[in-house]
Amino acid sequence: MKRHPIGTTGLQVTSLGFGTAALGGMPDTYVHDVDEVTARATINTIFDSLVNLIDTSRNYGFGRSEEHIGSVI
Repeated sequence: MKRHPIGTTGLQVTSLGFGTAALGGMPDTYVHDVDEVTARATINTIFDSLVNLIDTSRNYGFGRSEEHIGSVI
C-alpha cells in the first residue's frame, strides 16, 4: 500500500485510513451503538492490516472512540 511522508518527520501514513467515529457509540448518528467487544475487535483488525492511519477525535462519542483505541494499545 502506498505511503506518504508527513512533512520532514520521517513518518509515513498509508493512502487509506480508518475513521473511528462510529466506535464512539453514537446511536443518534449511526443508528446503532458499538459495544466494547466489537470496538476492540475492530481496532485489532485495523492494527493487523496494512493501514497505519486512524482518524479519531475526542468529539466521537465524548471521547469513547479514543478510549477504545487506547485500551487496545
